[in-house]
Amino acid sequence: MTMGGAVISLIAMVGGAMGGSEAGAMSMLFGVGAVVLLPICYGGLGFITSLIGAAIYNVVVGLVGGLELDVQ
Repeated sequence: MTMGGAVISLIAMVGGAMGGSEAGAMSMLFGVGAVVLLPICYGGLGFITSLIGAAIYNVVVGLVGGLELDVQ
């Protein structure tokens, strides 16, 4: 996702440099915002996905009876 933010930022900044003054400033602001906002969204979605995965794991382990490891 962070690579996606870098690509969006680059495209927005190049488009802003080629456009008019008002559209260029807004486009460059969008590009900088992508670098800041996308990693935050990525972290939030990762947290939610991990939370759901852990809940599913706990339900399955409760039904199956757990996992036993024999280490020698």
